[in-house]
Parts: sequence; C-alpha cells; structure tokens
Amino acid sequence: MIHFRFKKDNRGFTLIETLIVILILAIIAFTLTPVIRQCIDVWILATNTNDILAEGRLLLWRMTKELRNANSITAITPTSVSFTVPGSAEIVYSLSANSLHRLIPAAGQDYILAKDISSFSLTYLARDSQTQIDPATGNPADVWEIHFNLSIKKGNRTLGFQSSVSPRNLTH
Repeated sequence: MIHFRFKKDNRGFTLIETLIVILILAIIAFTLTPVIRQCIDVWILATNTNDILAEGRLLLWRMTKELRNANSITAITPTSVSFTVPGSAEIVYSLSANSLHRLIPAAGQDYILAKDISSFSLTYLARDSQTQIDPATGNPADVWEIHFNLSIKKGNRTLGFQSSVSPRNLTH
C-alpha cells in the first residue's frame, strides 16, 4: 500500500501573490483592449462596405435592365424618371426620404428598392450623347441616354455608384 505524505507548509497562494497576478492580468487586458477594438471596427467597416456594394450593384443592375428595355420615357426630374416597358404599365424610379422607390402607379404598387440613400441624381442626354437635357424644361421624348449617380450610406461608410443606360426600344 502506498502512503502519500503531504507537506504541512502547503498553504496555497498568499494575498500578495493573488494581487500580483490580478495586476498582471489587468495590465495585459488594458494593453489588448485597443487592439481588439480596432479589429472589431475593421470588421464592422468591412461588413458595411460589403453590404453597400451588394445593394448598390443590385440596384444599378435592376434600374439599368428596366430602363434599357423602355419603349418611352414619359417624365423626368433630377431625382426621378418615369417610363414604360413593353407589356407593362408605367414604372417610376424616385427618391423619397432617403429611400429609392420603384412605383407602378396603375397597380398602386410602391416598392422600396434601397434605404439609406444619401444622394441620387439623374442626368439626361440627347441623341448626340453630349447635349444635356434640363429636366425642368426639356421634353422626355428627347432623352436618349440616362446617367445615374447614387450614394449609399451605412454606419460611417458611404460609397458612390455611377452608371448609364441608353434605352434600346425607344419609339420616337
């Protein structure tokens, strides 16, 4: 049979040893906190950037696709465009209260395509692709090319997008 002998002076940690360990752990935590915070901030920025890029690309793809198939442009303003697509009712893209809307007035449908839009502007060009058409006085039937400028903001990150489209099926 084996007998274990314990030392009689084995009393554990003293209060001073415990306080020194706590102090060392506090110093380590204090020095690592900024590094961890910076890693979290970079992750949040990357996530916001990725979300904005995905939303902006999808938004421009959809708008470009529908406007490319437009057979007539019926109304223009600096922040909205109204047009018809073959086999469909009138479609309106417009900015309202930092949200980009897709309206189908005949059906009473209003879809919010994107939120957190910090800016949205449309520029209209005539057939020569150089003469800019003033939305206030110009004729929508003279529009041959449309340029979009769009900025989306999420958190502290803002990204800008640009695209242009020439409708293929204009009937004028």
